[in-house]
Amino acid sequence: MDVKKMSPRSISGETRSKNVSASSIFHGLKRERCPSGTVPIRRITRENLVNAKYFAKKVDQIHANGFPNLGFRFVSAEEIIRGKRYFGGAASMSLHNLTVDPDQFSTSQIWIVNSPTTDQMNAIEFGIMKNPSVVGGNLPRLFGYWIVRNGHRITGCYNMACEGFIQTHPTIYIDQPFLYSSIYGHISYDVHIMVYRAQDHWWLRMGGTAERSENVGYWPNVIFTTLRTNASAVRYGGYVGSMSEASTPPMGNGFLPQIQNFNTTAYMRLMKYVNEEGASVDLNSHSVLTNNGRVPQCYNIMFAGQIGGEWNNTIAYGGPGGYCK
Repeated sequence: MDVKKMSPRSISGETRSKNVSASSIFHGLKRERCPSGTVPIRRITRENLVNAKYFAKKVDQIHANGFPNLGFRFVSAEEIIRGKRYFGGAASMSLHNLTVDPDQFSTSQIWIVNSPTTDQMNAIEFGIMKNPSVVGGNLPRLFGYWIVRNGHRITGCYNMACEGFIQTHPTIYIDQPFLYSSIYGHISYDVHIMVYRAQDHWWLRMGGTAERSENVGYWPNVIFTTLRTNASAVRYGGYVGSMSEASTPPMGNGFLPQIQNFNTTAYMRLMKYVNEEGASVDLNSHSVLTNNGRVPQCYNIMFAGQIGGEWNNTIAYGGPGGYCK
């Protein structure tokens, strides 16, 4: 496969901005390149595969329009405009290295969903994940997850644990660990992550800023059903889970959100979607609704709206977790 021919051009309308901190956020194959014509693929152990399938099975129990069962919680913000079609979503997400137990996971993520009925749902979830059992290590990582629900038949997986995501970039890869994390009250690091539809596929992009982001790879159109042409919703927020019925892990930076000081909260800024013309445009801030997951003492979300500058539409979200029944 000729990666250069496959990779679409950058999206128009991306805002030029600076990093919150202009530093290298990537770790791993940063200064190494694979041989010509090859791409990096993380070695997956049998234990990783077993754990990934187990986590995916649990996640499958949560459909796009419902609330999580015990042990799984999410908060989200979404533009609610009936009949609107979406062709991607993007945001600059703050980076935080949370303490997460081996049987827990915590994400900052975007959902791209088409769910005409509860038993006919397609989705791509992507962003930053801390999940020791599935991805290993002590650093947050880039992740992607796809699911197709067709009646009682469910397919999909995290990252490259099954056939689905196709890696194309020679150095930036799905499951990439992030070296730098924000320091509460002192400095914030963020990374721009995007999924958009081009050349009939759903492409994943990542970079320090929107204009410096690069295509990592894509989910081919053939694996989807309702998501083959467009999405019906794009959601932004956080998602956590625990395999036990005990406490749930922290989300975001582990603190409840506030919008007075973005060095002390987890956030997503430059929240955008991709329209029918393939341009990246701002959400309609007057049509954005939030969902705090019904446990605001554990997790919450705040929509700051259009705050201008290098932020535009911004959310703050997160929380300490705990016993959230």
